[in-house]
Amino acid sequence: MSQLNQQKQTERFEEAIRQFLREQGQKDPAFLEHCKEVQRTQNKNTADCCTYIINQVQKTGKMGFHDEEIYSLAMHYWDEDNIEVGERPQCQIVLNSDVHLSDEEIAECKQEARERIIREQMEAMRPKATPTVSKAKQEEPTLF
Repeated sequence: MSQLNQQKQTERFEEAIRQFLREQGQKDPAFLEHCKEVQRTQNKNTADCCTYIINQVQKTGKMGFHDEEIYSLAMHYWDEDNIEVGERPQCQIVLNSDVHLSDEEIAECKQEARERIIREQMEAMRPKATPTVSKAKQEEPTLF
């Protein structure tokens, strides 16, 4: 994955966490006030929250998590005092998200798939080259 794509995934991850926190704040105004107070008094922020989550995820050694597991880590970050964030590791973040393609993009993907299948079938239909015996082997004397 390119560094630019990794950067975009990181930004998307941080935005997903921010959106979750906003939604939690709308559902629970007391949580919103708590976050504002923690942000002011402890200098907590979303970037550090995401770093904390990434570090906690890496410690488990698992490769995939439910959204709720990640969001509970975000809640824990904001609820706990004196939480150790750690350094942000160099890693690849993969988000499960819906991919929305335009009708044009869908048609293009279908066309590419058709062309690939045709190429594969044509290749399978081509006669295979049969190995030829060299002249030197044909003229070798034999005992029979």
